[in-house]
Amino acid sequence: NQHLSMFSQWKISSNGTWTAWPDNLGKTEKTVRMIILADMDTSPISQGSRSWLSTRRDRNTDGLGTDLIAHVGDFAYDLQDQAGKHGDEFFAEMSKRITNRVPYITNFGNHDNYADGEFLNYRFRMPNTDSSQWRNRNYDFVYKGMYFMVCDVGDITRFHPENEQAVFDWVKSRLEIANQRKDIMWKVFMSHK
Repeated sequence: NQHLSMFSQWKISSNGTWTAWPDNLGKTEKTVRMIILADMDTSPISQGSRSWLSTRRDRNTDGLGTDLIAHVGDFAYDLQDQAGKHGDEFFAEMSKRITNRVPYITNFGNHDNYADGEFLNYRFRMPNTDSSQWRNRNYDFVYKGMYFMVCDVGDITRFHPENEQAVFDWVKSRLEIANQRKDIMWKVFMSHK
């Protein structure tokens, strides 16, 4: 009997230590406040976004005044560079600003596929991915009446086309379940490409 899980199983690794988000993330009000990021690194090009995130954190004590942050692909650009230090520097900076305060939804981008996603998979455990064959690439969850589906379309079209039918079957089956839920008011689909 399949079901859609509530947003609860969230983990992030910081310096090798796993942190699970608290169980009381679902507030009673129906407003969902999100920040959506993509294609972000530590270069001067992304400085404006990083500064804005720092300002938001200084101004708010409840995790940027935000429920969730979705980073929809391309973390740091080429995480594997300098034997992985490039990615480590990016995530160290991001953890100071947001990932240690606000649940951070990750989605693979075309620059995140080195070693089949090794650099993201050891840092994050997205909701409902513990037994998933796709780990953090494809997952879904319900949060405050919103159904979120995250799908790495780039992976199946470019790197693993043999998974295309299985992923599309998963998407279809999960949407059929979501469509039966009376408490779901909105459906959000996220993919880098």
